[in-house]
Amino acid sequence: MCAKRNYMRGKILVTGASGLLGANLLMEAVKAGHDVIAVSNKHRIYIDGVKSLELDLAVGTNANDLVEEVEPDWIVNCAALTNVDLCEEDPHAAYSMNVEIPIALAKSAHRVGSALVHISTDSVFDGRRGDYWENDNVNPLNTYAMSKLIAEREVTAEMPEALIIRTNLYGWNMQSKSSFGEWILDKLSASQQVPAFNDVIFSPLLANHLATIILEMLSINAVGLYHVASSDSCSKYEFAKRVATMFGFDANLVLPVSLDSANLTATRPKNTSLRTDGIERGLGIRMPDIDSGIRYFCDLGSSGFAKQLKEYSRDKN
Repeated sequence: MCAKRNYMRGKILVTGASGLLGANLLMEAVKAGHDVIAVSNKHRIYIDGVKSLELDLAVGTNANDLVEEVEPDWIVNCAALTNVDLCEEDPHAAYSMNVEIPIALAKSAHRVGSALVHISTDSVFDGRRGDYWENDNVNPLNTYAMSKLIAEREVTAEMPEALIIRTNLYGWNMQSKSSFGEWILDKLSASQQVPAFNDVIFSPLLANHLATIILEMLSINAVGLYHVASSDSCSKYEFAKRVATMFGFDANLVLPVSLDSANLTATRPKNTSLRTDGIERGLGIRMPDIDSGIRYFCDLGSSGFAKQLKEYSRDKN
């Protein structure tokens, strides 16, 4: 579906701007010529062409006040608590970040006339089948997934023209914490074994690919629910082996382990692979496959992009 407005370039407000997707989206948006406002809670961002704000969107009316002051053409909400076990241990924090902030942004966006992109997750499915379409039944297994599903529904209720994206991503982080891809490389760089689940199937998408696709979706005023993921799927064990091979490490360091043996706090789904037919039809493209994503991930690392990205942020003292 398409909204009424038709901006090729415009003012983009990115929340959670120092996170994995947020930071890479900033880079791609500046490159595309957008006017970008970056909002983060604990990290000052220094990127030419980006206005950086430090603000806790969970406090009071901060989210509403920000949107009304900035009046962006688009809001891309990347702010979230994504630590699955922490969400299970602290449901209040999960709902504050993953539900209350999106609702506030949706209300404000609707009021001022901004378009809204909300980032959700493949974890809304229980993983019993995989290869999920957008209209398949959801059944979240943990607090994180439930909070993201509630946010999908509440955002849509407040703003039916919002764009909801379910995905699973990896890439180079601005912050010191590691994405799944970086965690694999950290282990391999230290010649350590990499235990990876051979019974968990997913459709991982490089953050940079996701960022460029989001910008393309904005350009055509896409609205509604989309699965935006790699065109294929694999186990986390196979993914780790492919990363090792692409980066020139010993793939034998990657060891297959079972999710059931991990004793994690929160229950995880075992197969969250996604169908991408909808986004491919909408944009008239073929989604990147896993190998092309890992190849670009490697190219970005060798080009100095990863190091540069971290230099763009400073933690609060």
